[in-house]
Amino acid sequence: MKIYFDLDDVGNEFWKKLFAIYNEENNDNCNYLECEIHLIEELDGIKADKKYFRKLLARKGLFMDLEPIPGYVELIKRLIAEGYEVRILTFPQWHSKHCMNEKVAWIKKHLPFFDLNNIIFTKLKGDVSGPNKILIDDNPFNLQDWEDNGGIGIGFGKIKYTQKWPGYKVDNFDDLYALIKQIEREKLGGK
Repeated sequence: MKIYFDLDDVGNEFWKKLFAIYNEENNDNCNYLECEIHLIEELDGIKADKKYFRKLLARKGLFMDLEPIPGYVELIKRLIAEGYEVRILTFPQWHSKHCMNEKVAWIKKHLPFFDLNNIIFTKLKGDVSGPNKILIDDNPFNLQDWEDNGGIGIGFGKIKYTQKWPGYKVDNFDDLYALIKQIEREKLGGK
C-alpha cells in the first residue's frame, strides 16, 4: 500500500506560521483553526488583499522554519520501517522561487532518513491517486479529487475546513496510524 502525506498542515505548522506573520504585520488576531475555507484572502474580516498573500507566500524563508506537527516524524519513520511505500505529495507555490527548495530543505532537516525521490510537487493530487493509495491531507478539495480518482482520503487536522470533509478524518498521528491499519484490514485485505 502506498501512503501519501500532504506536507503543509499535515507534516508542519504552516498555517500557524502564516497567520502569525499576517496578524503581526496587519495588527489583527485571526485564529487559523477557525478557517472555514482554504484561501486565507477570502476569509471574512481579513485586512489584507490577495496581492499581500501572494507576496507573503513567495517570501524567502516562509517554508523553512516550520515546526513539525508532533508525532509526524515518528509516524513516517514507523510506516517506512513496516514496509509501507510513503510519499510526500505537496503543492508548490509556483510563483515562489523559494518554495520548492525550502520544502526539500525542511524534509532533509526533519526527515533525514526519507528518500527525496519520494517527494511529488503538484497541485493536481488526484492525478496521482488510484487503488491501494491513501492520501492524508487537510484540504477537502484534494481529498475529494483523490477519492474521485480511486484512492482513499483521510482528512487530518483541527482546522474547521478540514472538519467539513465527510469521509475519514483524524487530528493526531496515533489515531491516524490506527485508521491506516483499520483501512488496510477492511478495504485492502491486510492484517
